[in-house]
Amino acid sequence: YARLSRSGYLLLFTSNHSHGKPFGIDFGNQAKAISDFNEQIGHSRDLVLVRVAKSFADDSLQSGKRTEVVFGFPDLEDPGHTATPDSIFHLRTSDKYNLVPKDGLRFRYLTKYAEEKGLYSASRPKIIALSSNKFVVLWESWTMERENDTVNGKYDSTWAMVIDMNGNELVPAKKLSGTESLRLNSGDDAFLMDGKAAWVNGNGSALVLHTVDSQLGYKAVRLP
Repeated sequence: YARLSRSGYLLLFTSNHSHGKPFGIDFGNQAKAISDFNEQIGHSRDLVLVRVAKSFADDSLQSGKRTEVVFGFPDLEDPGHTATPDSIFHLRTSDKYNLVPKDGLRFRYLTKYAEEKGLYSASRPKIIALSSNKFVVLWESWTMERENDTVNGKYDSTWAMVIDMNGNELVPAKKLSGTESLRLNSGDDAFLMDGKAAWVNGNGSALVLHTVDSQLGYKAVRLP
């Protein structure tokens, strides 16, 4: 996540799109249940952005109830679920590719892998604040390889983009390239260094420092 100066946090994660009723699986037929489950989770995952108020966790603790967040357009949300709390901000967006309600979106997809025939999927997302309204987003693109009811994937490339606090694109997504491994470690955070997004990984013989600036200029330096 990235901390906003006054209004809370930007949360970045990956998710596949909903294809039909989420839990409409017949568990009485094991073979069909496995097939249906794999069908639902076997779609490309895209980057998703949500903006959360600072009071989000406190509101949940004070109420004594688990806060259930429903992502989607207000008129399409399942009426059987608790409404998305007001501590999930509406993202103000003019994205021509999204159907935007008059009060904005509760979430936003930043990539469109699901629309590209499911060939790739987003993984290992990172978000780094360069300023109060400028953020570098990093992620890995993985291939989607299907065999019967099994979906496997492998690393393909590392990408970056620059967005504002509402997910509006400031610098378009760019595939990073260089002579060093560009892998993003799943358990390590990226961080801000000298006004740039940065992360460290290893190439088998040395640690490598990677940096991406506000225009997606990329550099890598081996650490002594």
